[in-house]
Amino acid sequence: MTLPWLLKVSILTLALWSPARGQKRKRKGQRDDNQVLHNEVKTLICPVELMFIVDSSERAKSLLFERQKAFILRFSSRLTQLHSTGWRLRLRLAALQYSSSVSLEHNFRDWQDLDVFQSRVSSMAFIGHGTYSAYGISNATQLFGRETSSSSLRVALLMTDGSDHPRSPKCCCCCR
Repeated sequence: MTLPWLLKVSILTLALWSPARGQKRKRKGQRDDNQVLHNEVKTLICPVELMFIVDSSERAKSLLFERQKAFILRFSSRLTQLHSTGWRLRLRLAALQYSSSVSLEHNFRDWQDLDVFQSRVSSMAFIGHGTYSAYGISNATQLFGRETSSSSLRVALLMTDGSDHPRSPKCCCCCR
């Protein structure tokens, strides 16, 4: 089993996971935005918002950075091709890269289609400074809070070589 295959299975599982009973309550007169009648058959819409957090540090080197970009291009293409009977994915993708600074390459608000997203990912330039993954995670957390709906499935995919700068803040402190 490969990493891309495991990621696809994980995202598909999360997307199709049925909500708990208490989460389906509606207030009087409230419309359910996640259901659409199409030819008298209910099609359930699953809003998915996926953020790619790319390691662009000097330890990642240019080769690993290029591999991460290639992975994002392949994975996003395959993700948009997912189909399940009775379900429709409403997908929005975003990408940022981190090093000693963070560069937001594509945010959720700018989502138009896959081609625009992939062109922005393809044009990402390698930063090549220290590894501060907490900066990337905290920026992604803030972006999710500002630009996504609480009713959507939010996924952050952190790509890292596994090492961090000794002076990098702890990730758990940045995500509150």
